[in-house]
This record gives sequence, structure tokens and C-alpha cells, in this order.
Amino acid sequence: MEPEHSDPLVDIQTRLSFYEASMDELNTALIAQMRQIQVLEARLKQLAEKVDSLAATSKESADPAANLEIPPHY
Repeated sequence: MEPEHSDPLVDIQTRLSFYEASMDELNTALIAQMRQIQVLEARLKQLAEKVDSLAATSKESADPAANLEIPPHY
């Protein structure tokens, strides 16, 4: 039979080992999330630039004076 009270040092070492493993897992997850955020930020920047470009193109084509051509019969 095992004694009811375990060695306090063993208990502390067990907890420390668990906490270290937990911190390693959290660190790995955090690094993965940071990489994903960087990828998403780069993609967002690309999309924002594309939207700005399309908006500028749309403004140019929406200007009625820019598209006015005199018909050939005038």
C-alpha cells in the first residue's frame, strides 16, 4: 500500500513538469497563430490595394465626360 501523503518534492516536480509541457504547447500554438496572422495581414493588404485600384478604375469609367464621344454623323 502507498502512504496517503506523497513526498512534497515529487509532487512539486510533477506539477512543474506538467506546467512546462503546457507552456511548450501554448508557445507552439501562439507561434502558429502569429504566422497565420502575418499571412492574413499580407493578404488583407493585397485585397485592400486591389479594391483601391478597382475603385479608382471605377471612378474613371463612371465619369460621363470621359466616355463622351461625338457620334460620327455630327
